[in-house]
Amino acid sequence: MNRGSWFLVSLAALLLAAALAWRSTRFWDALSPVTHKQQLYQLAGVTGVDPLLLAAIIKTESNFFPYSRSRKGAMGLMQLLP
Repeated sequence: MNRGSWFLVSLAALLLAAALAWRSTRFWDALSPVTHKQQLYQLAGVTGVDPLLLAAIIKTESNFFPYSRSRKGAMGLMQLLP
């Protein structure tokens, strides 16, 4: 197999793998910064709040870092005051 053929076969394999990964939920979960999805959905079900809204608030307030603290004393994922 010459170099040009090898390149085309490798490119086709890469495109096939990318197409399969694109449709995979594992692929998107790996790229997602959202952690503790099960707890988010559970809390959303209890409170009636959209889980995506909860995730957006957490992303904005703490960037999903559970031990974050503000200068004003707000703590945790959603930066709540004690």
